Amino acid sequence: MIVESMTYADICREFYRIHDIYFPRIKSRMNPDGTYCAKMRRYMLKHKSAQNVLFPAITYQVDNNTTFCSIPLIHDYHTFKKIGPNAVTFG
Repeated sequence: MIVESMTYADICREFYRIHDIYFPRIKSRMNPDGTYCAKMRRYMLKHKSAQNVLFPAITYQVDNNTTFCSIPLIHDYHTFKKIGPNAVTFG
């Protein structure tokens, strides 16, 4: 948990600890068999000219005061078609 009395180094250490635990879980949702990836694929097929598409945030509750949030971003249809789920970046 990140609190006001922490130093900058402590905040960074806590963020990286949370990131190392929860980011692989978010990446596992992007596997080709997952329903989230299928929804993104269907959207991109319908909107082939769309660029920089932001999808709803994927969140995980870390503790009572901390939520890890990641927003999937696809740059355009052609990169998603060529690379697949690995073309998804997170913000």
